[in-house]
Amino acid sequence: MERRRSCRRDRRHTFRAGPFGGVTYGAAVTIIGGNAGTFTNNGSVASGVAGVENRRTISGIVNNGILSAQTAGINNYESLGFIENSGTIISTTQDAIFNQGPLGTISNSNIITAKRNAINNTGSIGAIFNSGTIKSSDYEAIYNAGTIGTISNSGLIQSENDFAIKNESH
Repeated sequence: MERRRSCRRDRRHTFRAGPFGGVTYGAAVTIIGGNAGTFTNNGSVASGVAGVENRRTISGIVNNGILSAQTAGINNYESLGFIENSGTIISTTQDAIFNQGPLGTISNSNIITAKRNAINNTGSIGAIFNSGTIKSSDYEAIYNAGTIGTISNSGLIQSENDFAIKNESH
C-alpha cells in the first residue's frame, strides 16, 4: 500500500500536514529547492513533524501567528537569515527551533516553548534577542553545541527542570 504525504489548508487559514492511514509525517511547509524570500505566517501552521523545514536558503521567517509541531516548529538545516517571532512557536515533544545551519538572528517578543529545548543550536546563530518568553518544560530553554554570538534578554528565559541556558560548544 502506497502512503502519501497529506497537506491541506482548512477554512481557518491553517496549514496542516499529518495523518494519512494512521501515520503522521511531513512538514507543513518545506523549502527544498532554490532560494526563498521571507516566509510570513499570520495564521496557523501545524504539523506532526515540523511547521517550517528549511533545506536550502530562506531570507527569513516572520511568525505573527502560531507555528505548532510535534518535533520542531522551525527546523533549519541550511541557511536562514532571521526568525522574527511575535506569535507562538511551539513543539509538543521536542525542540521549538532546531538549527543546524547558519542562522542570522532570532528575535522573540512573545512565546517560544517546547517540551525539550526551546532553541537547540548545533550550527551558528549570530544573535538571540528576547523580550518575550523562551521556555522549556524538560530540558534547557536554550541549548548550544555550536556557536551563538550574542544573547540579549529583557524577557524570561526559563527551564522547569534543567538549566535555562546550557553551552556545550567546543
